[in-house]
Amino acid sequence: MNHSVLRLADLSGQRLAVWGLGRDNSALLQLLRARGLQQSITVFDEQAPQPARQRQQEAALGPLNFSSPGTAPATALEHAEILLKSPGVSLYSEAFRETLRRCPQLQVTSPSSLCLAEPDVAATAIGITGTKGKSTIAALLHHTLCQLGATAELGGNIGIPLATLLGKRTAPDTVRVVELSSYQIADLQFLPQTAVLSNLSPAHLSWHGDVGRYYQDKLRLLHPAPGRTVLLNAADPTIKRLCSHWHGAHYYQTAGGAHARGGQLWHGAQCLGAPPPLLAGHHNLLNACAVLAVLTVLGYAPRLAWEAMTDYPGLPHRQQLLGQRGRHHYVDDSAATVPEASIAALRRFRGSGDRPLTLLAGGQDCGLDYSLLTQELGRCPTDAVITMYENGKQLSETLAATGHSEQLKAVAAELEEALTLARQLTPDGGLILLSPGAPSRDAFSDYRERGQLFQTLAGFTTTAPNGG
Repeated sequence: MNHSVLRLADLSGQRLAVWGLGRDNSALLQLLRARGLQQSITVFDEQAPQPARQRQQEAALGPLNFSSPGTAPATALEHAEILLKSPGVSLYSEAFRETLRRCPQLQVTSPSSLCLAEPDVAATAIGITGTKGKSTIAALLHHTLCQLGATAELGGNIGIPLATLLGKRTAPDTVRVVELSSYQIADLQFLPQTAVLSNLSPAHLSWHGDVGRYYQDKLRLLHPAPGRTVLLNAADPTIKRLCSHWHGAHYYQTAGGAHARGGQLWHGAQCLGAPPPLLAGHHNLLNACAVLAVLTVLGYAPRLAWEAMTDYPGLPHRQQLLGQRGRHHYVDDSAATVPEASIAALRRFRGSGDRPLTLLAGGQDCGLDYSLLTQELGRCPTDAVITMYENGKQLSETLAATGHSEQLKAVAAELEEALTLARQLTPDGGLILLSPGAPSRDAFSDYRERGQLFQTLAGFTTTAPNGG
């Protein structure tokens, strides 16, 4: 791959192509057109849109040259000079590597790289990553900064592309809180001034190839440079193992700094208090610790920062308490795309004798280890499990192999069938929890679409933010 550093200004007059016309690349093309880019852009997408959709995209994004369905990527991109790669396209896939071999002239970049390369963006950005909790940390940090009177914007993997933020007029001292996925970090050329790593556990193995490469790509965000600030969770065992040599990092979840203890948030010896309902659960206290650590590094007093967090409205699809419909209560935790996130949801919502819990789990098969999830299920015999989608059979077999087959109630093909079965099997007053513990790409565009379908099927027509 050509590793020369590219900025938005370098794209004018070049033969441009995009691989994947999703949210990030579409927002970037809109920004480029607004800044005067006029040339036609080649579009390669393995799932070529229908002609009507192509016309809509060209009307919104200017002149586009769509490759024909079935065209190999190397053929579609053979005349391009610069390739804008969608985050969903793996750097390690055979199709991508073959394209680079056959198109050695290609300079490859991504929307995140280009946006962070803009003057003053990386210098004021706070990059948030971690296997789980990164969206909540980013949203909570943004909310708290605004409550404290700072000018702040929220974007990145959370669903607001960085290019959309760059298209707005903002004050020079605007802080950009940026959630970054491993896909986005893997080829970043400019790093945000401040970086936060909350935790590490295996995920996205189909994109990265193996867990070692996944960890390596995540850790690129922490690359040392003069003036950079790095914050790490000292209690995460994988971070402790991989980052023990990291000099100059700030740590939270330590006795001398921000840490959770006894269901309350502390800063050193100062007890700041118990969390509000929308920050309930130990996992959310750890998220609050990360935010408090960032804010204290920025110079805010711990108690003032904590008080500014307490009216955080939460995010949809993250342990979102929807309420009751008919005989059952419902929780939308569609954003749980790894087993560890489902474990956190079980620990928060686990049923007792008067509120049994039925878990809906399963999604895209990415080779993740579900043994810890089955162990967690074994701690409470009132739990019932309905598995579904691509890895539903694997989950059911794991439950049976670990001696918890009595909790498995059914294997469903899809969410609608799973929810119908859950209503039949869950006693009156019970809680039906969608917490898949797996990505959604086998059947949905993303976890948001999956969660919205669950809410609609459960009888909820709006997405009211709630904690998680």
